[in-house]
Amino acid sequence: MGVIFSKSESSQLISNCQGNIAAGLEVINDLKSGSNKLMQAIDGKTLSGAAYNAGKGLFGELIIPTITRCGQAIEEMSQDLQRYISANQAIQAASTDILDEAKLEQKIRESETYRNTIKATADALNSQAFGILGMTNPVTAMLSLANQLFDIQGKLNSYVASLDQDIEKLKQDLRLLQNFVSETQGLFSNSLTNFKIAMQGVTVLGKLIVNGNGTYSFPKGMDKSWFTEKKKSQKFQNDQLTKEQLETFLKDGGQLMVYKDRAKVKMANQNDLASDISFADADVVIWYIVKDGVVINLAEHPEFKDLYRYLQTKGSKLNKDQYKTISFNQAEKMTVDSMGGIEGRIARFEYYFRPAENALAGIVAA
Repeated sequence: MGVIFSKSESSQLISNCQGNIAAGLEVINDLKSGSNKLMQAIDGKTLSGAAYNAGKGLFGELIIPTITRCGQAIEEMSQDLQRYISANQAIQAASTDILDEAKLEQKIRESETYRNTIKATADALNSQAFGILGMTNPVTAMLSLANQLFDIQGKLNSYVASLDQDIEKLKQDLRLLQNFVSETQGLFSNSLTNFKIAMQGVTVLGKLIVNGNGTYSFPKGMDKSWFTEKKKSQKFQNDQLTKEQLETFLKDGGQLMVYKDRAKVKMANQNDLASDISFADADVVIWYIVKDGVVINLAEHPEFKDLYRYLQTKGSKLNKDQYKTISFNQAEKMTVDSMGGIEGRIARFEYYFRPAENALAGIVAA
């Protein structure tokens, strides 16, 4: 699949980026100004005391460098945007608003095939006309036919010339698109990475533990490298933490169970295990854990939302010895057996009374 470019959308992108960059630089300049005034106030003894002096270290070591990195990243994006604008000006010469690389290439191939067919026809008519003129003493009717063939051949050649112009226009559009891609490829990659690192630092600043005396400490798992190195996404870190917690839970004797069912093709007997159904084929996947003797349906307990999300996306990659596949009735029985209080009694009564109720209904019906 080739590149698709829209001149109007590109112009809108440029306008949006210019606005965002201008707003970002304004915020950065305000932050720099405020930080510098604070540092000057501390140095000039306008603000004094151990806490202020310690706070100066926080600003000098982390806050001001982070603001500077944000500013530098935005400046880099501004430079990349200028290069993009330059490439965008060149592609404005294209004949249409939307350029689709794959469709252009296909249209060129089809047009060239059609053009060659017309040219071949014109050449054949030309040969036939000259063949007639080369005859010995051709009759008047034959001469008239030759003239008609020459006339048709001339019109076809004019059409071929028109097709050549259209094909050249398509090729020019394709060249403009490919040149644009070549000139813009890689733009914003480094600047966005640097900006993400800077914003990563901002996230760390928001989680710093600042003491009353002005000193600070990093939250668990974070250090100064978070201000200069790109770390893996928070989702990846959460998944890693959840995976470790699950492994610890299983090592400590916890149990993990899953019920899989194809709701759209209902199993004949709900007591049958669904172990033959793959995760990919299952319409319903319900995860349970046994914690302190209580069976918990993870989907119904918000406190286990991270574990539930992890199992819904990564559960198929677990080793089969890490979980047990159960039937619907098994899951339902364990759930009602583990329920306490009056709700548990009602649930157990309904569950265990159901077979007798069904049997009674059968007798009455008979």
